[in-house]
Amino acid sequence: MLKMKVVPVAMRIASKIDVKSIAEELKKVQIDDKSASAEKKTEIGFAVIGAILPELGKVADDIIELVAVYKEISVEEAGELDAIAVLKEMAADTGLTAFFKSALQRQKRGQK
Repeated sequence: MLKMKVVPVAMRIASKIDVKSIAEELKKVQIDDKSASAEKKTEIGFAVIGAILPELGKVADDIIELVAVYKEISVEEAGELDAIAVLKEMAADTGLTAFFKSALQRQKRGQK
């Protein structure tokens, strides 16, 4: 369930992410074969990470605030949590992921 108090922070994060630059970086990688070799899959994985990481740097502080609001804890406590575990938990929240997908798709359409 996506609580209303999460929405403002999530909106701020979505507005800071440059979807167009991520898409441009990913266009450079040829993703054409679902049965690609392990080496090609690794290359694709690094390309995806490389495209997304610069954007995450723009929202690093916002992510900690989002976690704090989402988990109803202080920002300090949120900063001490296991990042992978929390991000997996949040990625499993269909309300939160649907919000980000929708917001980023609207942003992408607006940039064309």
